[in-house]
Amino acid sequence: MQTFEENPNPNAKIAFVISTPFFFYVCKNIIKYIPNAEFVISDVWLDREVKNNPDYIGETISLLKKHGQHWRIITTKTRDEPEIEAFFSKYQLIAAMRPGWPLSSLFNGDDWFYKKKTVLISYGAGKDLVTLKPLNARFDIILSEGQHTHELHSLIGTSYVVGAAKFDDWFNNNVDQNEILKIRPLLDKRKKNILYLPTHGEFSSLRCFSEQISNLAKTYNVLVKFHHLNLVSEAKWVEKIRKSGDIIKFGPADDILPLFSLADVILSDSSSASLEAILIDKPLVILDSVKNAENFQVTGHDGYWISASQYYSESIEQQIKKNEHSVCEVVDPGGNLSDAIEKALQLKFKHTANRNSLRERLFSYNDGKCGARAAETIISFLKGGNNKPKPPIIGAAIRSHLLATNQRVKIEVKKKNEKIKALSAEVKRLKRELF
Repeated sequence: MQTFEENPNPNAKIAFVISTPFFFYVCKNIIKYIPNAEFVISDVWLDREVKNNPDYIGETISLLKKHGQHWRIITTKTRDEPEIEAFFSKYQLIAAMRPGWPLSSLFNGDDWFYKKKTVLISYGAGKDLVTLKPLNARFDIILSEGQHTHELHSLIGTSYVVGAAKFDDWFNNNVDQNEILKIRPLLDKRKKNILYLPTHGEFSSLRCFSEQISNLAKTYNVLVKFHHLNLVSEAKWVEKIRKSGDIIKFGPADDILPLFSLADVILSDSSSASLEAILIDKPLVILDSVKNAENFQVTGHDGYWISASQYYSESIEQQIKKNEHSVCEVVDPGGNLSDAIEKALQLKFKHTANRNSLRERLFSYNDGKCGARAAETIISFLKGGNNKPKPPIIGAAIRSHLLATNQRVKIEVKKKNEKIKALSAEVKRLKRELF
């Protein structure tokens, strides 16, 4: 069994559960205000199912070491609920950005989770179906980026608007200048800088635009930061771009804020990065490769991706592609990407009214204090004794359904184990009779 380096905090009462370097950047400006906290690095289901997948745990450990953080490791080799409960026994509160393993499992009861105080840190302000994921209702409180996610989260739980802590460094003029200095020598000063931020799966523009992105390097400095799942679900298109020596490539462990700082124009698709470009008021071009996504079929890791189930035509990340809600230039496959980039540069104020309205609705704060606000909310909740807020009726109904489902699964697993045990005993009896 592989062992990993750990650097635990002996005084930790709060766990921030992360699975990739990406999630570190989401919450690093929260945990710095909580001295009795530490990170818990978990692997993801990809580690069990996908060959040659990225080393998420190793990359995350390296990043935490660089930033002087405390952490522990839990891997998918820890399967049973008693083991998971024992691992988290030292914590009074668990914070996470996603509700998946090890905090939930259809194969375990997860009863231990409801005994803890739990906090969901929202991320992805414009993806409404992700925001309303049923498993999110299992958390006691939710920290929302702005009014839009707050209204949705309030349907299933107790939400507090704290803003997007990831961007505190941006609004405090504290972006890592050392990283910027490392990148600048790679750029041609005569060219504009284009930052490409693709998402993964059916929403990803990599499948339709990888060739055009590669060709842009003749005219612009092209920087590409891949989504951490691109390396799995869009591997062959990632490889096409990687082979281009003129493109500057970045991965999940790289901080996006220095890249935002250097960018003259941001290219994205249905990624949350497109909405972050609105927050920091950068010119944006959306590469729209999503058509009738409700009808997409899941074809596995080498094909498209399960994110088809996240498509909702009325979701903000889809609405902003329409004229009446437009916040940027939009290019369909086969469209002229270079023309769209030039329009984005020349007509910066074309979409000002819609951009300002969207920014106000999605991100309630740009004061550089979102991390402190989130930390204060977490600490106050922890100090509140045994009191937990009661979920609204929809959240309560979801919890009831999940608990009932887990109980049924437990019963079925127990029955199967009993059958296996009985069959094993019968085999042993027959062996004794025959031999």
